[in-house]
Amino acid sequence: MGFKDILAADVENVFTNPEEFGESIVYRPKDRTARTINAVVDEEGDFPDTQTGRNSAEFLDVFVTRDSTTGIDQPRFGDMVSRVADGTGTSAKWYSYSGQKMDVDESAWSLRFLRNVDSKHGGLPSQ
Repeated sequence: MGFKDILAADVENVFTNPEEFGESIVYRPKDRTARTINAVVDEEGDFPDTQTGRNSAEFLDVFVTRDSTTGIDQPRFGDMVSRVADGTGTSAKWYSYSGQKMDVDESAWSLRFLRNVDSKHGGLPSQ
């Protein structure tokens, strides 16, 4: 096992592990079935520099494995995430993929998701 393999295993088994630093979130790829994945989530609030006119935005920076089963391998516009365990109900806040990739390496990356808070209802992905 090489150094890159060790790092990839640490990302999955330590950093994104809900018993360590991670949490389970619902990931809903565009036009595909939603699934639960583990990630480290950093939530950014409604700051003045993220406001545009009447609308403002909330951001989630999501650190995940680059894997089609345990993480997110190819993020696309229209992909969504929710921190609510089952991704349903009125308390579910859905965030859309913004197109931003940060801290990219071969085994993991941080992806930025956002939601407009003009209505603040969070709604389901179809709303």
